[in-house]
Amino acid sequence: MTADGPGRACPPPRQTTAYLKELFAQVGFTIDARRGQNFLVDLNLLDVAVRAAAIAPDDIVLEVGTGTGALTERLAAEAARVVTGETRGSPNWPATGSWTTAT
Repeated sequence: MTADGPGRACPPPRQTTAYLKELFAQVGFTIDARRGQNFLVDLNLLDVAVRAAAIAPDDIVLEVGTGTGALTERLAAEAARVVTGETRGSPNWPATGSWTTAT
């Protein structure tokens, strides 16, 4: 049994501003305001965005600007598939749970 019950994975760490700053520092990533980089950390806003999308279980969702994957995780829980894209030099949070940067 995991923390969430039988057969359920433990949720990833909450992506607070402090948490993201620490991870960004570990890989030498800095936010580029000129590119309009913003990272969603408000759980309420993430949930509102997913509800507003009215995703059906057989939908395929395209997410542009994946960032740290906070929204991606919620989209993946609702949709059949999520296809994501990120610009060069932005952080990537792969399924392995470790940070990499695009090259």
